[in-house]
Amino acid sequence: MGRRLRWVAVQSDAIHLERLDRLLSDWPGGVGCQRFTQPAHALEWLAMHPCEVIFGPADLSFWHQIPSKPARVVLGQSARDCELAAEYGFDGYIARPYRAEKVIALCARIAHQYATAHKIWAKEGDQWHLIDAEQIRFAEVRNRKTWLFTGHEPLLFPQGLARLHEQVPALLRIHRHLLIAPHWVTDLGQQGVRVDGHPLRLPVSRRQKKDVMRRVLQADHGLMTP
Repeated sequence: MGRRLRWVAVQSDAIHLERLDRLLSDWPGGVGCQRFTQPAHALEWLAMHPCEVIFGPADLSFWHQIPSKPARVVLGQSARDCELAAEYGFDGYIARPYRAEKVIALCARIAHQYATAHKIWAKEGDQWHLIDAEQIRFAEVRNRKTWLFTGHEPLLFPQGLARLHEQVPALLRIHRHLLIAPHWVTDLGQQGVRVDGHPLRLPVSRRQKKDVMRRVLQADHGLMTP
């Protein structure tokens, strides 16, 4: 079955919390840790216990106090809650009343994200290296080859950008030939972005500019998921 994910649910309405608990109990990839009706109690517990997924309120002040960076799912009541989840890059949104098909589909997607490899193979000369995905600052296609830049010599990734994006979803597409790691960006400008350790600006397509700026700024403020 693979890794089972620990989850916490925070919902002020006990009836809705019970409903969500029943639905999540059918998630074969999950292991329930705790359920809370009070966000403050949840934060106290989370300060001492790690978990992989949190289902919680549409309240940014709550999420800012989470000590780790789990997958984050907003339990919303209004259209504004849905907008907030999209605006701040949450991993999911579930509106009341909680429906089985929505919860099951969301859990399956989160489980797939966690199953994605956090280390990838890349090649330097004739030698293969298993590198940590967090080391990738950006990836670029040149002459039909995909190159990874980690602050050292470029490494050759054996497949295309689309496959790399599947393996490392945290990377952000800024151009047809470029992916970047938002947390490595040091400068945002009209002419493109700068990535730490790379002297040249990387071009951002006009269609991607707004999303790139939002994602990079959120990464700077600790709002992105790992």
